[in-house]
Amino acid sequence: DNVGARCWWNYNASLLSISTAKTGAGLSLRSDQEVEAIRINSSQNVGIGTNAPDGRLHVHTATAGAVTALANADDLVVESSGDTGISILAPDVNSSWVIFGSPSDNIGAIFKWDYSVLTYRIGTRTAGASMILESGNGTDAVTISSTQNVGIGGTANATALLDVQS
Repeated sequence: DNVGARCWWNYNASLLSISTAKTGAGLSLRSDQEVEAIRINSSQNVGIGTNAPDGRLHVHTATAGAVTALANADDLVVESSGDTGISILAPDVNSSWVIFGSPSDNIGAIFKWDYSVLTYRIGTRTAGASMILESGNGTDAVTISSTQNVGIGGTANATALLDVQS
């Protein structure tokens, strides 16, 4: 194989492309004395601060220990050895959102902070949907139904405004 990598300019698309031409090869961007900053592996996963990303985008400040991201939630992995977080910042007059959606409903559930009225919302946005708070290894603890009935203690189908199971 006489072509292992390529770099080319496409004038019409205004695009500079850098690629590997070998099966299984990755791509690395380096800065500051040749220190690897970004790795794109052969699975198209991107690691920032790691050469072995756990998911589609893995931002690695320091190791959290012997842990790998759960496959159901590895699209964005943020890892560090201490306090770790993600910031969603907006001006005071606007809201910060996290939205959960699907092809059938692009805003099925939300987390929303609104500084201008000092409210934090967690909820469903789909007609007929319930909200469940879990405790103790995924046990249903509190259910709020679409009719605003509240079930406490594992009552998934609360039939009264407040239905407490003991």
